[in-house]
Amino acid sequence: MNFSDEFKDKSVVITGAAGGLGKQTAIQYAAAGAKIVIGDLKIEQGQETAALMNASHPDCARFIHLDVTDRESVDALFKEAQETFGTVDILVNSAGISGQGFKPFGRIDLESWDLAYEVNVKGIVNCCKAALDIFVPKKAGKIVNVSSVSGRKPTPGLIHYAASKAAVNNLSQTLAQEVARFNINVNVVCPGWIWTPIYDESEPVKQMAQKLGKTPREFFLDMVDRYCPLKREQTEEDIANVILFLSSEAARNITGQAINVDGGSVMS
Repeated sequence: MNFSDEFKDKSVVITGAAGGLGKQTAIQYAAAGAKIVIGDLKIEQGQETAALMNASHPDCARFIHLDVTDRESVDALFKEAQETFGTVDILVNSAGISGQGFKPFGRIDLESWDLAYEVNVKGIVNCCKAALDIFVPKKAGKIVNVSSVSGRKPTPGLIHYAASKAAVNNLSQTLAQEVARFNINVNVVCPGWIWTPIYDESEPVKQMAQKLGKTPREFFLDMVDRYCPLKREQTEEDIANVILFLSSEAARNITGQAINVDGGSVMS
């Protein structure tokens, strides 16, 4: 999707942007003229991402170390973002964690539940609070939270992750109602079948794939073929396109929505 100069003179904070979906989203914002603050725990990877982006679009990106679970870290990032680019116009909450994956309820420890909520829910709360301190006075701003289709349907083996993403969906929609009077849009993107390290690193997935004589990647593609009506996996670019659209003026009358990008896997 070509947004051309849609985001010229706009400043965007993207959490979890050192790699993966956050990085792809940052790259697409930069191509559309935006200034980007890359927030992430991964310092070396974040610095490399910023350098890569600045090589293509000079002075478009700044990496700032960020722990979304630490309110002081979040506040420091937004303060530095304002000092660097003058203001913040858009917040994309892309940071997230799956924790222990593909285990039944009884085998997921309480620490994994706590971590899922600390990062996936409290992290978004911290960043939204900091962003709204900027957005409310100027009566303008866009927030896009990255959730998952797991938050919209039962997801055995990932119950703690799915519950945290369901919380993100409700949090976002409730917040959208509260801040609409300030001309602030809050929306959610729910990715579906995206290949992530969880599939390659999960022992249960490896075991299931091995029983079928397949690699984790082949097992994943079989799952896509079986459960995705369009029978194709989704890409980071697919998700980034929707994030950019929801933060653009073309979507100025869209708020409180959770958009599935999942090839039709969840139709609600």
